[in-house]
Amino acid sequence: MSMSLEAPIVTAIFLCAMAFENASKGLILSIQKFGQSKTPVPAIMIVANILSLAFGPMYIWSILAKTDCQDSSLAFKVVMHLFFTSFSFFLLYKTWIVSQKRTLVAVGAVILILNRASWTVLDWMWSKSEETKFGCHYIQDKTAIVGISTGGIAVDIFYAAYLSGTDC
Repeated sequence: MSMSLEAPIVTAIFLCAMAFENASKGLILSIQKFGQSKTPVPAIMIVANILSLAFGPMYIWSILAKTDCQDSSLAFKVVMHLFFTSFSFFLLYKTWIVSQKRTLVAVGAVILILNRASWTVLDWMWSKSEETKFGCHYIQDKTAIVGISTGGIAVDIFYAAYLSGTDC
């Protein structure tokens, strides 16, 4: 393995370890809050933190894999998209609560989650990995990544625009 390849992998492992630690703390706090209130917000965060705990190790496995490229990349993509979608769901749910459960906000949130979920499924189907002599090479579908990215940005704009107009 060349030096130029090792440094990014070490950096990725380090960043994933930091994220794992943060998600572990978040999971503990979410479980404690859920035990106190039994409300949906801590429950959503429990799911998001569990998926976040799986995200780092799955990513490292997918970049270090030398065989079974399709399996490792699909497993990583499933966890990654479920994590991103669960966090988007959290943001949109909180926005709906802050809006005092307005129907228009709920409709917008449902549309955005369905958009995100649609692009998730399409990415699972369209993006591929192939085995090379150097290991697995991930091939991201160009259309899917645009849809995934714009779906995430749309969620961010929706909740930020709504919350910027409130006294929360």
